[in-house]
Amino acid sequence: MTQRVAAHALAGALTLLIVATTPGRVVAAEEMNSAELFAKAAEMAITGNYSQAANLYRDALTQSPKSADERVTYANLLRDTGNLDGAIAALREGLKADDKDANLHVRLGEMLEINEEVKAARAHYQRAVKLAPGSDAAADASANLKFLDDAGSAPAVKPEIRWSSDG
Repeated sequence: MTQRVAAHALAGALTLLIVATTPGRVVAAEEMNSAELFAKAAEMAITGNYSQAANLYRDALTQSPKSADERVTYANLLRDTGNLDGAIAALREGLKADDKDANLHVRLGEMLEINEEVKAARAHYQRAVKLAPGSDAAADASANLKFLDDAGSAPAVKPEIRWSSDG
């Protein structure tokens, strides 16, 4: 499930990168539109420059706060670099812009589950199912709810993130 979301986000980011970049032209972040910022952020993430990628995603989301797929990508980047609280905050901010986005509810639920906030995670999964029955988001939410039910509402195991200076 998480791999599918990551693959979708990467494909979208690569598409934006191809569309929004102009070969041979160096542009300051302040001069870029949100599509160019998202593309540059994806490029920075792919090359391992996570800090700059996060800054570019944040700038782009300031310009386009309803960009749900990019917000999920940004949240995943924050989570993967050890900033789970930032990831949760980014998704909550996205829901302020569009509380009816079922995918944002599912992804926030997943982050909350990792953070051992099972009751809140469950509420976001249930909201996603109500918002978009029959959608991929609802299917993911239903699967996550089933997992929680099967596990007796035990919190998910937090992933151990290790970074080495070797790259």
